[in-house]
Amino acid sequence: MDIPPFTVTLKNPDIPVRIRQYPISLEGQMGLKPEIDRLVSKGLLESCMSPFNTPILPVKKPDGTYRLVHDLREINKRTVARFPVVANPYTLLSNLGPNNCWYSVIDLKDAFWACPLAESSRDYFAFEWEDPETHRRQQLRWTVLPQGFMESPNLFGQALEQILQDYKTRPGVTLVQYVDDLLLAGERKDDVRKESIKLLNFLGLKGLKVSKAKLQFVEEEVKYLGHYLSKGEKRIDPKRVKGEFYNKKADKWITDSRLLKYEGILLDSPKLTLEVMGLQNPAQFLYGEPDEKELAHNCMTTIEEQTKIRPDLEEEELETGESLFVNGSSRVIEGKRVSGYAIIGGLELEVIESGPLNKTWSAQACELYAVLRALERLKDTEGTIYTDSKYAFGVVHTFGKIWEKRGLMNSQGKDLIHQELIKRVLIALRKPKKIAVVHLRGHQRGIDFRSRGNNAADQEAKKVALMIIRQKEKGGPGTESLDEEKAEYRFTKTEEQRLSQMGICKDQDGKWKLSDG
Repeated sequence: MDIPPFTVTLKNPDIPVRIRQYPISLEGQMGLKPEIDRLVSKGLLESCMSPFNTPILPVKKPDGTYRLVHDLREINKRTVARFPVVANPYTLLSNLGPNNCWYSVIDLKDAFWACPLAESSRDYFAFEWEDPETHRRQQLRWTVLPQGFMESPNLFGQALEQILQDYKTRPGVTLVQYVDDLLLAGERKDDVRKESIKLLNFLGLKGLKVSKAKLQFVEEEVKYLGHYLSKGEKRIDPKRVKGEFYNKKADKWITDSRLLKYEGILLDSPKLTLEVMGLQNPAQFLYGEPDEKELAHNCMTTIEEQTKIRPDLEEEELETGESLFVNGSSRVIEGKRVSGYAIIGGLELEVIESGPLNKTWSAQACELYAVLRALERLKDTEGTIYTDSKYAFGVVHTFGKIWEKRGLMNSQGKDLIHQELIKRVLIALRKPKKIAVVHLRGHQRGIDFRSRGNNAADQEAKKVALMIIRQKEKGGPGTESLDEEKAEYRFTKTEEQRLSQMGICKDQDGKWKLSDG
């Protein structure tokens, strides 16, 4: 096409992409040789000495010939892409009139190779080639937009659209373009036939080639963009529908590594045998309607009873009661960790309670403590607590009940990290008359009530975290449990036994000390 050459911009162009050529079989090399010789003779490929190099591979076609495929994935990652100006296929097809009954579909062949590439950008698309007959090894590069380059469809589509602006269709015939696929639609067969011939000649003068095998010339039903078009009808290709079902991946609740481990245990265990049993599932013999006298069984209700601390615990805000936004903060400033929490409430989003926490506390502990203090404030009342902590939200709605049944131990039989905090949260969660704990996305820039409340709690928690915790301060929120002198690690019974065996004993104050003091 007679258009200005396209320039490609890469990130960090001074650091070239260097990937060695994959090993290619002799059959593949012999298959690629006539194709590469043809491209070189037409000026689409040229010799070069480029610092860039990406591999190629041969792909065998159904007719036995080979297609040259250039692996440009690393170049695509480094490309500064232009904004894609590509029409929506569904919007394009909606422009067709209901009375159109004759169609022609033109598929351009090797369309990207009609777009020249700027001299300064050609080195990016170099590859290594060894002639299987002469064994001469050299680098070749593209002089046109290569196939497999992420920007090729967008650049060619815009170039073709500019060329088609000079093309005028006759009345009653509609021209639709999507990248390199063209569609002519009209009510009269003769008009569509004449317009199709006119368009083919126009494209030929512009240096574009048409795929004869894919040409659909003046037909009552054609396939275009995965749809079958006919008079007053548009339907999706059944192969696309089938592909959507076959290619859909099932949801997984287990990781691939763990699944592989289980399969290995199941198949390779010498003590395990798989046998076909003659027993049948008794559920298949159930029929009819259950007796009215039988106890009603609701699965969702049963699940909620097993996973919720209280059946009326809500995940969405209540219409009545107080609204509290909570947040905790733990971060390192100038080499020192500072922690704090905050509770914000009211229509004016005022600070209800805030304070510093022990510097050894993690962000999860601070978030959980903020929820605890809010629950204690809502005792015997109704209210909604908003938190951006998924951990605290999970403790309240999911993990808490499970951990409580286990005796506040994890799956490995060890005490939970925040055992005392979790225990207090689960107790406080049962005290309000009605309660909802809602999860919010953190650090949102919106001006709605939720975003402003969450941001206010976040800023207040960070501010009070800078305050110094006074060890003997009284009356502050939670100071009796947050005093640095009492912030000791609590050992399990098993760990205490091991300490005793190592000669470490507990003094009168309950502190563990070595025998030498």
